[in-house]
Amino acid sequence: MSLCDGAIITWKAPPAPVKLADLRLALRRSNFDEELAKDMAPRNAFSRAAKELSTERIIKRVEEIDPEVKFQFTREFLCGGAFDYAREYDVFLHKDTGRVRCVDNYMQKTAQQLVDNHKATRMPADITRLVQKIFESSGSDLIPIRQQGGCYFVPPQHASLIGNVRSLLGEVGGELREWNISSNSPQTQDAVSGSLFDYLLGLVDDFNKSCAMLSEDTATRTIERRVERVSELRGKLVAYAPLLRGLSAEVELANNAASDNLIAAVTTNATSHLGADQTSDAELAAWDESEYAGSSVAGAR
Repeated sequence: MSLCDGAIITWKAPPAPVKLADLRLALRRSNFDEELAKDMAPRNAFSRAAKELSTERIIKRVEEIDPEVKFQFTREFLCGGAFDYAREYDVFLHKDTGRVRCVDNYMQKTAQQLVDNHKATRMPADITRLVQKIFESSGSDLIPIRQQGGCYFVPPQHASLIGNVRSLLGEVGGELREWNISSNSPQTQDAVSGSLFDYLLGLVDDFNKSCAMLSEDTATRTIERRVERVSELRGKLVAYAPLLRGLSAEVELANNAASDNLIAAVTTNATSHLGADQTSDAELAAWDESEYAGSSVAGAR
């Protein structure tokens, strides 16, 4: 695979918040689904509002009494060389509508306005997460080329997505910069293969950590998703093997070990939970046959 179609990209989010309506319009104009910019859940909007209201006070969630969440506002102040605390208000947030109520009219109005503003706008960090989501939902990968992130290699299979993302960012006051890789020098190839190697091993490591969290109470769909993830990782390895060059064998070994870890985790939990779920062994055998048998990358080639 030639590197001439790959690219290195970095982007700058807009410096100011963007109205949700404007962001959705920008998505449509850039040939993306506007539903990528989803409505914000009221509790998330309240969490952001609370950060603005938390100067000189502490805000804690107390309890949930459907359909509301109760928060306690406690004022923090210095008194006699020490911090002291005084309870201010109980503020209630409706989980579905985002409506705020409080016995203090000023606080109710202030909190409600902040919640509504946050539901209707997106911050610069939200735009960055949206760009990452666009690449992910398109089946692409952003491969970090520096440990701190912010600068990525886009494999040649997905380079066509860059123009639309550039358009989106331009519509909302951001910017995307792109460097096409036109050199097939050994140094460039080593840099790409090394970054891709670290990226794929990182995905495998994250997968192993998720398998370690499986228990006898894990839902069947969750286990099925882990099996699907193994197939996705194998697909990435097949697609990127030419760019990995001599490092693909090591990634393949790590991926195979990850699938073995999944089988071991599911087998252990299915055995311990056999009395409660008589279908576990049969399901495991079916997954084993369909997903693992004869499906190595070497076989796929």
